[in-house]
Amino acid sequence: MGYEKMKMLLERTHIEPFSLLTNTIPLFVLLGGLGLPSVNAQGAECAHENEDGNEQDLRIGSEWAIRTNDVAITRAYEILGVSDARELKVRATLTTLAEDNTPFLSTQIKGSPIWHVVVDNLMIRLERYAGEEDRHTRTFDVFLDAAGGQLLKAVSRWPKGIPAIAPEPSSKSAEEQMRRAGEERYHSFPKDGPGITLLEALNALNDTENPLVAKQIRAVYVMWSQVGKWRTPRPVWAITLRGIPPISGTNPAIGINLRNHIRYIVDPKTRKWLCASTSPQPDSDRTE
Repeated sequence: MGYEKMKMLLERTHIEPFSLLTNTIPLFVLLGGLGLPSVNAQGAECAHENEDGNEQDLRIGSEWAIRTNDVAITRAYEILGVSDARELKVRATLTTLAEDNTPFLSTQIKGSPIWHVVVDNLMIRLERYAGEEDRHTRTFDVFLDAAGGQLLKAVSRWPKGIPAIAPEPSSKSAEEQMRRAGEERYHSFPKDGPGITLLEALNALNDTENPLVAKQIRAVYVMWSQVGKWRTPRPVWAITLRGIPPISGTNPAIGINLRNHIRYIVDPKTRKWLCASTSPQPDSDRTE
């Protein structure tokens, strides 16, 4: 697709949401044309900062699935389901993470070369909440495995000026809680990308808490299993809505920090959510 044709597509007042399987617009061509910085993809050593702010040398692997800023940004847009990038501010950095609290998979994330894509000024719009505005202008941090290209996690930042809720538990604590709650486990990151975007997965959360109200959204795409009929691992979106109104119908004596978040498991094939849980709970508020 030529630059002018792509530019015309992006200038439409409405563009159909990206699908990871069909009709994916190669935005990296446009982004490159707009002069966004690119990383040398010829195996050269490049200086980057890790998430602790320390400069380090990372070599761009010749066999990496994602070797440039442009491809990382394109991939992040595809995963999120961005339909119109005109109002967004975006940047991509090659980095490593020294800490991570993803249950069962944190060791696969820490220390590995990762593309960190920051998508700023994003407003979520969902079909099932047509006409309803997102309560927050969101900044999403999208972390992609540089070698394999998989999504590692996508997290919207907590809104500025709003008091934070209790922090999420460590990966070890979360693993213990998930095992006790139903032998639940994240096994790996699927080699193939999600069949639906994050926005499409959020749209599948019918008859649930409103994602537009959540102050923070955390999502991973993983091979998942749970005791019972879901014992065989399957690829799913695991989406946690944080900072929601306290879930009603529960014992009011239960602390708010145990009721102001919920995690949904969404099947990308059926586009339906399978189950939901408030586990894992913050270490600071839960009781054994």
